Amino acid sequence: MKSIVVKIYVKEEYIEKFKEITFYNSENSRKEPGNLRFDVIQSAENPALFFLYEIYKSDDAIAYHRATEHYQKWRDTVADMMEKPREAVQGFPICPSDESAYKSL
Repeated sequence: MKSIVVKIYVKEEYIEKFKEITFYNSENSRKEPGNLRFDVIQSAENPALFFLYEIYKSDDAIAYHRATEHYQKWRDTVADMMEKPREAVQGFPICPSDESAYKSL
């Protein structure tokens, strides 16, 4: 399994539009065969700060995700909405260690 945590600062005037397109991306990403989790979190302290928490079965599943229409539409749509480039960190989920614990709703 592989995880990705993405930190995104959104320009204040785009917060609602960002949430709409990100919801679209998240809902469709959850339907991908290699996706185990795709959560979107908005900071309580700074409403313009968002985190994406994604878990995939493999590197191939991440590559599949990045080739989808919904991801590419999201990426292109949010490019001008960001205050600065997004930051992503990849890792390995260690707890829970069972893949079934992460399956998206």
